Amino acid sequence: RTIYVDYTGYDAVSHHCGPERMESIDALAGIDRAIGSLGKAARHTWRPYRMVVLSDHGQALGATFRQQHGATLEDVIATFLSDDAIVAGTTGEAESEGIGNRMAAEFGRSSGLGRSGADPAASTPRSGGGSGPGPEEAPPDVVAAASGNLAHIYFPDLPGQATDAAVGARWPRLIDGLRQHPGIGAVIVHSAEGHPVVLGASSRLDLATGQLEGTDPLEAYGPLAADAIRRLSGFSTCGDLVLLGALDPVTGEVTGLEELIGSHGGLGGWQTDPFILVPAGLELSGAPLVGAPSLNHELRAWQDVLAAG
Repeated sequence: RTIYVDYTGYDAVSHHCGPERMESIDALAGIDRAIGSLGKAARHTWRPYRMVVLSDHGQALGATFRQQHGATLEDVIATFLSDDAIVAGTTGEAESEGIGNRMAAEFGRSSGLGRSGADPAASTPRSGGGSGPGPEEAPPDVVAAASGNLAHIYFPDLPGQATDAAVGARWPRLIDGLRQHPGIGAVIVHSAEGHPVVLGASSRLDLATGQLEGTDPLEAYGPLAADAIRRLSGFSTCGDLVLLGALDPVTGEVTGLEELIGSHGGLGGWQTDPFILVPAGLELSGAPLVGAPSLNHELRAWQDVLAAG
């Protein structure tokens, strides 16, 4: 009764080439032809089908953190730690596998385009360089996992959800160094009271109480940014620190914290502009479609309408 088809070609290609490059548009045209084929096939089925086309996210453009600042996020974090500290980058390769990765290799752009971030085994001592820790070596002091212009920072040796005081006691220069870095737009950390707090270069916003010092550090990221960060901070797997890459409010370009030209997973820019294309006769309920639960509710309501008809 219900068929789901997931087309990932445009997403994969535009990660490596950019959302509006010719290669990406070609991939999008291919998806359009595939949807057209489904539409033609549906005219010859005994059961009537209605087609809903969903883009669950957009994709933001922007030079990466490394391109803009000459160092990876892991390298910068290491500069605020002790000399013997180890920072591991664990950005996964899932988004960069498949057609985009193969195409990047064919273009001969293996230095940058063929990678989605640091090798999961790679670690960066403060002195720079180094290979991944072997089975006999100590675990990293800091783990950074990025998706687009958002990164979770974990401290394995700090128990539970680390507070700003706990991080400050362990690494006194880290939080202030990150919030002042031009490639970082905001740092999210929990206070001693358990409140998610957003820190800008010279501002502070308590998301639990709404107390604001200075200008709103989330203003450039859109009107739903505070709710999104508040929800993210409530997950048990949320990082001890969460970083938002800097955003250009004029162009909408983001600072990607992994090595992808087009990115999503954070806040700001085109990545927060999805769409849903619905046949005439299937009306929206009027409630804002914010987040997966509300979208799921709408899709189920349309299923019920079609089943009753």
